[in-house]
Amino acid sequence: MLGIDLGSNTLRAVQMDEKLNKLKEYEFVIGAAKNLNQSGEISKEAIQRLKNALSILAKEQDLSKARAVATAAFRKASNTNEIFAHLKEEFGIDFKLIDAKSEAKISVLGMQVGLRRLKIWGEFAYCDLGGASCELSFGKSFKSFDFGIISFYEKNCHSYYKSCISYKKLIKKYPKFIINIKDKKLKIHFLIANPYLKHLAFMAFDEVAMIKKELRS
Repeated sequence: MLGIDLGSNTLRAVQMDEKLNKLKEYEFVIGAAKNLNQSGEISKEAIQRLKNALSILAKEQDLSKARAVATAAFRKASNTNEIFAHLKEEFGIDFKLIDAKSEAKISVLGMQVGLRRLKIWGEFAYCDLGGASCELSFGKSFKSFDFGIISFYEKNCHSYYKSCISYKKLIKKYPKFIINIKDKKLKIHFLIANPYLKHLAFMAFDEVAMIKKELRS
């Protein structure tokens, strides 16, 4: 049996035996979510990378028998049906588009199986951060949020670039002053001009500090 997960950034495939033991796995970077917010479509470049990946898989696997699902980027794209029709014709593969709640549930099941194999038991909150969506769950509650690694970067990269320019100017003007600041939060305040990115940096700083404190106790 071959299972394929076509995500917003990567395509992952796993070959399993009758008892669902993993025999072989594959991973390819597709970047399906790249420029999706601007164009509303999966790009030609991403489609070509997807075809290249399936061509490699087809040399070793019968794609017509694969259980293949696609997630967030393909839920948003206007050309998804057209892409899947072409892939069906060329490779015999039948992709199924799953909804956000199903994606969150499947993500949790995968993480739970991994934890059991590591003999880790307990009640946990789960997070699956993908290229165009983020699934969170706790107990029987499942929620998918409309942001991911690629979509977040593309939304904020312009602000980040402007912040970097400000950073370079500040370092050039006051190099010794900035470098010698001992207070890390104060240093962040001077180095990051964009208020949104500054807020994210402060949040990350506090989270890391809390984790370090818990590890020491």
